[in-house]
Amino acid sequence: MEELLPWKELERPIARDYSKSLRGRKPYPLSVMLRIHCMQLFYDLWIPIPIMNSRIEYKINTATTPE
Repeated sequence: MEELLPWKELERPIARDYSKSLRGRKPYPLSVMLRIHCMQLFYDLWIPIPIMNSRIEYKINTATTPE
């Protein structure tokens, strides 16, 4: 993967908009996130939207449910 793609050139247009959050958890480095995204595309690794939505709803529901 390192030899196939010009990573620095791909990162350059994204870098200005990538999160530079000073609050909360530090964001992952842009180079890591870009590589993960490309691997997901190369190997067809994705989460279907209905499954992803149900996971988000589950987290919201369990976070708001009193014990």
